[in-house]
Amino acid sequence: MPRQTTVLSVSLPPKLSKAVDKLSKQTSQTRSELIRNALRDYILNFEEDITLSKLAELRDTNNAKYLSHKEVWG
Repeated sequence: MPRQTTVLSVSLPPKLSKAVDKLSKQTSQTRSELIRNALRDYILNFEEDITLSKLAELRDTNNAKYLSHKEVWG
């Protein structure tokens, strides 16, 4: 049966490695689980930032109609 994961080798500074070990014990996760979850969250947040930036660029056009505070709130 083929492997369901890919093995990556990452070098960490000692201080970061100790922080990973400490947090993995506190959360009852293996180091792999902790790093996998952290990386997944980082990628999701990064992709969300890119999507929101693109949306902001689309909305920020010269032809956009802006409403004054008075028009919105009366």
